[in-house]
Formats: sequence, structure tokens, C-alpha cells
Amino acid sequence: MNPAKPGSFPDVYGRLAWEKPAPTVTRECSHPGNGRYSHPEQDRLLSVREMALLQGFPADYQFLGPTSSKYRQIGDAVPPMIATMIAQAVANDAAGISVPSQFRMAV
Repeated sequence: MNPAKPGSFPDVYGRLAWEKPAPTVTRECSHPGNGRYSHPEQDRLLSVREMALLQGFPADYQFLGPTSSKYRQIGDAVPPMIATMIAQAVANDAAGISVPSQFRMAV
């Protein structure tokens, strides 16, 4: 965090690496200075489609609005696979289905 500006973090420029896990995608993913969102080989930001695939959206998923809004939709979203797991856990709980202790969350 930037001590001169509480709540502000310094810019981080970087590239994705083919052999490493991708960083968390955030709502500010439309600018290379807000994380490591540059293509691993080409001198460019990941496209909306590439960013969506990285988050786990289906290849045919449609985002609406201008490009900047599409990046925000991707960065603000709970990744679809995680959302599915959360929804299943809530449904199981509502149905009274027991969850193994290693999968229970502390509250």
C-alpha cells in the first residue's frame, strides 16, 4: 500500500507467464498498470475474451456494453466454477444435506 495515499496501491506492470498461475482478475483489469494482465508474448493487454476465459467463463458467454464495462464485468464477477460450488453448497445446506467437515467454512 502507498503510505502517502491510504487505500492506494502502487502500479504493478507485468506479463502473464505460460508456466505460472494467473493472478486474480480484478475490476481494474483493463489497464496493464493494474496487475499482470499483459499477454505473455505479445505487447498488448489481454482481450476481453482472453480475460473471460482466464476467469472460467464459457467461450460463447456474451458481455454487454462498451469494452471498459466488459472488463469490469469480468473483474467483478465470482468465477463461474466457484459460483457453481457456492450455489451447490447453499442448496445442499437448504436441503439438509451434510457437508464433510473438511469442506465446512468457519463462521
